[in-house]
Amino acid sequence: MMVQPDRELEREVGVNIKESFREILRNRKTTRKFSNRTLPKEPLDAILFAAFGKTHSYKNISMRTAPSAGATYPLDIYLAIEDVTGMGDGIYKYDTTAEMMKLIRPGGFFNDLKKAALDQDFISKANINLLMVYVPERIVPEYGKDSLKYAAMECGHIGQNVLLMAAALELGSVPVGAFEADKMGAILGIKKPEEVLYIISIGQIAKNTRSRA
Repeated sequence: MMVQPDRELEREVGVNIKESFREILRNRKTTRKFSNRTLPKEPLDAILFAAFGKTHSYKNISMRTAPSAGATYPLDIYLAIEDVTGMGDGIYKYDTTAEMMKLIRPGGFFNDLKKAALDQDFISKANINLLMVYVPERIVPEYGKDSLKYAAMECGHIGQNVLLMAAALELGSVPVGAFEADKMGAILGIKKPEEVLYIISIGQIAKNTRSRA
């Protein structure tokens, strides 16, 4: 039986999804070669929906696309952006209440991010570097010593959503765990105890690129 693309998802995120969910899962691959081409804004909106989109309410709490321990949502989403149509280059923070990105540092920071990520070159070639920041005060009162574990699990949930959305949009993506958290935090302008836990680089795929696992 042929499974049709998810038209409801298309309407939700405002982009064309050409494949079934099964094919999206099959096509999720790590790609470290980006083309440096300008990215339209619509895929960015779709990626944000996958990461932090509101789906329904429960006990007056807005629930999101990724599960969170006790609906504490101890992560903030920051985005470093370059060459995205209609968006100035800079570092943005996603405001979940207003459901919009807020520019917190204008300018180009990809080379700084690259250095803080042990000189992994693909970071400077992407269009979007999505950074997940742990905010302990939201979860520690509820879960104590287990809080970081639950936040790390939530990073995984959000990360897979983002990676699959990138695959659905035929974009390349790379999950990044090797970086100096203090230097990344300084670029974002955050202070301890907040901490960058996870990064995903996303961009247009370079032609003739062989993807990895």
